[in-house]
Amino acid sequence: MTIAVLRALIFVSLAVSVYLIVVTLERCRSEKRFNFIYCVVALFCYNLGYFAEMTGGSAGAGIVAVKIMYLGACFMPAFFFFFVADYCEIKLKKKFYTVPMLVFPALNYLLVATFEYHSLIYSGYRYDPAQPLLGLQIEPGPLYPAATVFSLVCVVFTCVILARSIMKTRAARGPLVLLFAASLAPVFAQLAYLFISFVVSRERLSGINFTAFVMVISNVTLYYTILKNDLFDLAPKAYSITLDLIRDAFVVLDRDMNYSSSNKNALLLFPALENFPKGRRITELEDWPSELAAPDESELNGTAVVREKQFLLPRRPGSSYSGWVNAVSGREKNDKGGGKNIAGWVVLIQDVSETVSLINSIQAQRDEIAAMRDNLKEGLFFMDRDCVIQPSYSKALEDVLSLKEIQGKNFIDLLRLSYNEKDRQTVRDYFAMFFNEEADTELLEDINPLQEFGYVSTENSEQKTLQGLFAAVDRGAGETFILATFQDITAEVKLRRQLAEEESRRQEEMRAVFELLQVERGVFNDFIEDAEYEFRRINDTLKENKLPPRDLIVNIYQSVHAIKSNALVVGLASFGEKLHRLESEIKEIRERDEIGFDDILHVTMELEKRLKDKDKFLDLLKRIQSFTEGNIGEAKTGEDVFLDSLARACSRAAEDLGKKARFVVEKFDPDTLVRGPRRVMREIITQLVRNAVAHGIETPEERAAGGKDETGTVSLALDLEDGAIHITLKDDGRGLDFSKIAEKALALGFIGEAEKNDKSRLLKVLFMPGFSTSETENMQSGRGIGLNLVRDRLRELNGNVKVHNRTDGLMFDIRIGL
Repeated sequence: MTIAVLRALIFVSLAVSVYLIVVTLERCRSEKRFNFIYCVVALFCYNLGYFAEMTGGSAGAGIVAVKIMYLGACFMPAFFFFFVADYCEIKLKKKFYTVPMLVFPALNYLLVATFEYHSLIYSGYRYDPAQPLLGLQIEPGPLYPAATVFSLVCVVFTCVILARSIMKTRAARGPLVLLFAASLAPVFAQLAYLFISFVVSRERLSGINFTAFVMVISNVTLYYTILKNDLFDLAPKAYSITLDLIRDAFVVLDRDMNYSSSNKNALLLFPALENFPKGRRITELEDWPSELAAPDESELNGTAVVREKQFLLPRRPGSSYSGWVNAVSGREKNDKGGGKNIAGWVVLIQDVSETVSLINSIQAQRDEIAAMRDNLKEGLFFMDRDCVIQPSYSKALEDVLSLKEIQGKNFIDLLRLSYNEKDRQTVRDYFAMFFNEEADTELLEDINPLQEFGYVSTENSEQKTLQGLFAAVDRGAGETFILATFQDITAEVKLRRQLAEEESRRQEEMRAVFELLQVERGVFNDFIEDAEYEFRRINDTLKENKLPPRDLIVNIYQSVHAIKSNALVVGLASFGEKLHRLESEIKEIRERDEIGFDDILHVTMELEKRLKDKDKFLDLLKRIQSFTEGNIGEAKTGEDVFLDSLARACSRAAEDLGKKARFVVEKFDPDTLVRGPRRVMREIITQLVRNAVAHGIETPEERAAGGKDETGTVSLALDLEDGAIHITLKDDGRGLDFSKIAEKALALGFIGEAEKNDKSRLLKVLFMPGFSTSETENMQSGRGIGLNLVRDRLRELNGNVKVHNRTDGLMFDIRIGL
């Protein structure tokens, strides 16, 4: 009877172990289940070996049973420790204890499993049929205590982990306490074995394996802990809890739309569900929306979910709901042995009132933004990091850029008629800076290359002036775009220019008035007379049209230079500056390989503007005279006006060039002005005076370094001699530097290498058009036209000039026949 009970208990333990393994594999999805299953498998092996030992009936069968039982005995303590460590989530990494704790039981079992070395664990086996329970007696070997110690160490570590978890856990300690008791089972078995062996009669209970029976208790403990306390969330109530935690209303129906179950939120939404019988068609439920009827195959469209449907509930006014009908797939055999059908339906219902309200609000805001966007006069658009214009842009953008269908176009390409490739690359590099998170926003505004620029449409070549502003916009998900704002400021710029021109004209007129107030009447009259002469000279030359274009340009160049020189002498700086700019244009035309009709026409139109400026001076003079009773300064004699003009030319040139110079008249015969060409003589001497100050007189610092007076002297002698007018103009400056003249003449191609030491040839070069030794051009010199004008005017008068380069300066000796 006793042996039958023992066998029954061991068999029940085996069944419980198998049940635990199957249920855990089927219902548990936790990663912790594997160590638990290993532990139960080891326990199963231990009890299976003991069951085989009790039913074997021979020494051979008993030895095989012991080997099976020892498989569980070796690994059970380690696997149980792994399970507890995983369940209690200790901080120690698995690799630090898993491998070391598996090595010993593996080696231990290898010894037991072999018939050659098992004596190290069990030194001998005796089979005694007279024993009341078991006939197999085992004698421990030399390594048997080591196996026992390893098991005890595992038990101790397991108990320490569980005890620590029990102390730290304030709730749900029951499962931990049961596991703690199960971990002590082997210790209790050993204590029981010792108690029976030494206190109770050996003969009555000799041979009983108390460890195996304690393992039976462990099986029951694990069963209660795992299944009854839901250690791995295996209990069905977890599904119910999960459904109740779902915020949506959740209704489960069978394939015919008959009610099966629901969660709490569904009961709140449809109170009639609480008393609604299971198996009844859901469409009979009060207030059940017709939109949530069973869909047909066309609605499913190959998926298990019907598209979202929105509806309202009569008893909940002001609320909006959204529902989904999800098919639960099942499988059944058809005529061909296979197939798939719908086993039921899951209906999800969500209160979307806030969402609908938010969507309506967003839509209203979007409509407002769209209306604002479409009514803006500015062109707004987004572009990505490749400068591609995005679909959404303001209607005004097409008018601003004079383009149609802008979406998807590259903005840089739209600038190909406005900027060259290099400048477009600069714009591209500028836009790339917006995608750098460290870029300074203020710096990007300051260096904006499209702040104001001339734009040419690539579609119709329309020209505009646009203003562009840019900002980086983060749209989330790591997407950054550039928001561009363009405004057509063509009319504004035009008005601004007109206002600036008007203001410039007004200031110029005021400046002219001020300049006229400073001019002596006689000097001014001479200026007007000379200017009109030069304008008539240019006009006659153009009408005759006998000269080649290049010679014509040189003649005009000389006349403009003469007028400019006289304007600077008089003190009409604004008029002189305009003539100086015209000189620059004429010089550029003269240096071209070919001079065309358009070039001559352009110069003629500019001369017409300057002629009008001269007429304005006369008009201003008359207006000023009307307020000053016809007196502008004190009237002077002709001789005084002549010499005063030359003195002015000297002082003006010195002032403009930062030098000091005085004009000295060494000899002057008034008859030269009566009998000679007064206007031409003044023009020639004026050019020579300005030339002397520009090229001869040194700066005050240079003169002081050379032991000279800081103020240079320009001397004039004008008298009649041997039936001719004799003009001598000299200065006490640096004189001529023939090496510098030769170097410049060679560079400009005026002479050849063989002529660079020919001084007479170099002196002739000084009077050629376009030759100047000045390194820079200014209002006084540098364009090589002054001495050329002197030469040509003397040729017209059959006069001649000689140049004397002296140690104390330079002298021009001129003779003009009467």
